[in-house]
Amino acid sequence: MKLKDSFITHMSNGEQILVDVSGEFSGLIRNNESAARIVDCLKTETSIIEIVEQLSLEYEASNEELESAVKTVIDKLRSVGAIDE
Repeated sequence: MKLKDSFITHMSNGEQILVDVSGEFSGLIRNNESAARIVDCLKTETSIIEIVEQLSLEYEASNEELESAVKTVIDKLRSVGAIDE
């Protein structure tokens, strides 16, 4: 899975803003630092397991907690059509 190319990100004051430049989704998504890290992982083809592995190197949390967080962010992105699968 991967973030669709039409979605671009911008960091501002520790918050990531995600916008669809195609116009299919009219709005924006604001991500905190950890959600932004997940979105950044999705800029290249990846899997939930690979994202969890990457996050486990950066955050002190169990794999179960990380997987839950990753799935929550991905579900949010799917709901607006931001994920290519």
